[in-house]
Amino acid sequence: MTDEKVLTKEMAEQFLSDQKSMCLGDFTSIEDGAAQALSNYDGDLELYGLNALSDAAAAMLTANSGELCLGGLRAVSDSLAEILSRHGGKKLELDVPDGLSDTAVASLSKYTGDIFLGLPSLSDSAAESLSKYAGALSLELAILSESAAEIIKRRTGRLCLRVREFSGTAAKCLSQYAGELLLPELSSESLEDVPGAEALAERLRNAEKVIFVEDNAKDLAWKKIREWGTEELMDRAADAVAREYITDAKNGSFTEFDDDWAEYMSEGEGEGSDE
Repeated sequence: MTDEKVLTKEMAEQFLSDQKSMCLGDFTSIEDGAAQALSNYDGDLELYGLNALSDAAAAMLTANSGELCLGGLRAVSDSLAEILSRHGGKKLELDVPDGLSDTAVASLSKYTGDIFLGLPSLSDSAAESLSKYAGALSLELAILSESAAEIIKRRTGRLCLRVREFSGTAAKCLSQYAGELLLPELSSESLEDVPGAEALAERLRNAEKVIFVEDNAKDLAWKKIREWGTEELMDRAADAVAREYITDAKNGSFTEFDDDWAEYMSEGEGEGSDE
């Protein structure tokens, strides 16, 4: 018995006529005909349920002009990476637990939009390729080595980084990052006894912007601020969150935001929610 759910051409056409009729993320595979039907869709394609994608289907999906979310793929071959690098949309998302080859990363570094990569680690060769990538880069890694951090710090573009473990003096290397640096899930626990943690904290404290990205405004933002665990960062972080939420609220991104809370956050006062 299989849980496979195939997105057919007919289903894709139904989605195009009524986007609320189905969730594309529920499908685990896609027919080439469905990919062809979706190729000219100008919205985001959230196909994060797909566990495999043929080169032919990928080539059709690259015509999409929105975000292409493929976070469920079990593997991405070198040829598939090369095809996906030609996606003409604004963002590409890949989460590959088994990792990508250096050749695949080199191909993806040519992508012209923003990119998210979820990987177990980053080789020095892959870091070298990404150091030349011009767009906004989001990386989620199980571990960041000192040598890869030494290379990636040369990037001048925006870097959003989630790391479960820092190796060697990787944290210190990141403190020297040349561009805008975001560490949305950094906690005092993840930096405990890590070489260079103080230098990284100082880098973020003095940054022009420290950004926390969360969908639920009040409680989650305060929770993230409290996780820093360093008193000298509290006011700076609170002020940054307030400024970012003001911007996002104007764009309609948050529905639970209000002006009183913005003032409350910018003053760095109040109490977070009990966990």
